[in-house]
Amino acid sequence: MTKLIKCWTIQDAKFLEQPGSKLSCGPEFVPNIHRIAYAWMKKAYGRVKGTTIRNYPIWLWETAAKDTEEKRYEMAASLFSEAEYSKPKIFIDLKIPSEFLLPSLYSRWNILMDYCQAFQKEPRQFTDWKGVFDLSKRKPWDQVQYAAPFIQREWIEATVKMDSGKVKGLFR
Repeated sequence: MTKLIKCWTIQDAKFLEQPGSKLSCGPEFVPNIHRIAYAWMKKAYGRVKGTTIRNYPIWLWETAAKDTEEKRYEMAASLFSEAEYSKPKIFIDLKIPSEFLLPSLYSRWNILMDYCQAFQKEPRQFTDWKGVFDLSKRKPWDQVQYAAPFIQREWIEATVKMDSGKVKGLFR
């Protein structure tokens, strides 16, 4: 039996307006500054999982007992520029089969993203960066995040519109 992982994600409000039963992350949902790193993760997903994904990965975080609205807004504040979080966003809660998820370390992924942004290219050697997926290197303060190739509508349990005013309030 497939293990279901209870996760959540933050997406552009238009994400749910896609037709069909599978929701994916096309370029319209990825800020330009992140596209090089997302392209790397798309390839890495294929290498690690042995399958390819058509669009960019969707980022998810496991729902924990200590998960609160405040923590989600803090995550939103850390992920988006002011221009990005001022656009309508939604929180999506879902249960997703574990075989679709590629776990990675949030801190190591951010180092890779910084590299891609600084040099405007993907790293040449995948092996130099595979530590992104080595959960044994997780520090107590680090988070595990997941990349998924798509979200099936049937996996969605709840959606909540994000109040951008709450995110802005975190910076005062």
